[in-house]
Amino acid sequence: MHDVVWHTYRRYELRQRGKGDENGRGRVFFLFRSWVRYGRSQLYMTQNIASLLNLVQTLLDLSGHLVFGKRGVNGRVCRPNNKPEKTDGQDGGDKQRLNVAVLAPKGDAEHFLAILQPLALHGHRRCQRNAQKSSDIAVRHCFVSIPVVGWTAVKKVLPLIACFLIGVSGLTACYVYARLNTSGRPLAAPARIFISPGSTLQQTAQMLVAEGILASVQPFRFWAQLTGKDRSIQSGEYILETSLTPRRLLEILTQGQVIHHMVTIPEGLTLKHIAKRLEDRGFGPQEQFLSLSTSPQFLAKWDLQEHGLEGYLYPDTYFFSKQSSAADILGRMVTRLSEVFTPAMQQQAQELGFSRHGVLTLASLVEKETGAAEERPLIAGVFHNRLRQNIPLQCDPTVIYGIPNFDGNLTRRHLRTPTPYNTYLFTGLPPGPIANPGLAAIQAVLAPAETNYLYFVARGDGTHVFSTRLADHNRAVRRFQKRGSRNG
Repeated sequence: MHDVVWHTYRRYELRQRGKGDENGRGRVFFLFRSWVRYGRSQLYMTQNIASLLNLVQTLLDLSGHLVFGKRGVNGRVCRPNNKPEKTDGQDGGDKQRLNVAVLAPKGDAEHFLAILQPLALHGHRRCQRNAQKSSDIAVRHCFVSIPVVGWTAVKKVLPLIACFLIGVSGLTACYVYARLNTSGRPLAAPARIFISPGSTLQQTAQMLVAEGILASVQPFRFWAQLTGKDRSIQSGEYILETSLTPRRLLEILTQGQVIHHMVTIPEGLTLKHIAKRLEDRGFGPQEQFLSLSTSPQFLAKWDLQEHGLEGYLYPDTYFFSKQSSAADILGRMVTRLSEVFTPAMQQQAQELGFSRHGVLTLASLVEKETGAAEERPLIAGVFHNRLRQNIPLQCDPTVIYGIPNFDGNLTRRHLRTPTPYNTYLFTGLPPGPIANPGLAAIQAVLAPAETNYLYFVARGDGTHVFSTRLADHNRAVRRFQKRGSRNG
């Protein structure tokens, strides 16, 4: 088998010489190993000493006892001793021995041996100079016997290895702890940051470093991934008064301590007015809010396919993040109405013969007719009386709501123009709310004043004059309004 190794090497050498190698030979290493006990052999070839050393180290780990032979280019193959040797009292029998022959150019072989020698924990080296010369190169044959560390020796070094690993782990833990609890540079002024919806952990960390909140990306990202909070960071607007440690900053971002801006929606505003108010407060373009009123998906989510959003946006004071979407904002208003319109109110509406939609529609008329709290039950009573007697409601705000691009001047021509919301021409309620009523107007519709009034007219100071007879109403109209006989 060793002859096969030698002839293989010679063929490679000649092939390299034919390619014009300046040294007449290629840089190549052959390693031949044979298991004495099992009668198996393997042949390896490499052009890199480092690769050869890695292979030797692998063999050293897998076998009990290695014998290495090395030679120059022009010498003969060095054969390891067939008889195993005992080293320092260890049994060097066939059971523990693996024979290896290393074939390499002379200079490389010498270098290989110098590197390999420190691997020997104990053993011996026998060298002899071969008297035979080929060309002008003297060949040296050397053998290195390297016993593998036995289990007894391993047990001796295990405590050292354990202490080393514990020390490294402790130093690493101290380093990581220090990085996680180190704040960034001091802030000259409070920093306002925005985390957009859908931002990745890497994008968020890089933004925080760019803003000077964090000194480095790695500690923040490492701690977020280690604690499983990398997907829990909430989008929104944050104001940071001082620089923070990565741990504290991650806690703030995952708890969603975002800045919320207050916006108050007064009673009686229409959807268009609410959308404009939200735009003015910086929550997004007006068109985004208005488009939801015709979005089948959004309306279906709130079961408003038949009615739309008008009348279902409850007037209240809200707090929203600037990163909140239009759907989130309007959805919160719809949810708030569901919270206010209780099952008890629903029961009251049924007793009066109204659905929730009907109550909201009538409440929007009451809301638009008066701002005086004490008059809401009276106006609601007038509308209830007219509905029972099948008298047109004759409500000016409904006519105005049905006029596209109303210029503020209500004329008799408008009163004669047929639209679904012209309550001068049609009896009963209009198709839906004309505004978004508050709780007081809703309660007034559900508990109207018990009265015989059928008419009312505005005095001009925010209050009204109520009448049971048309003649009395006409006198009030002539007194307080010069533009004709129109009910409030």
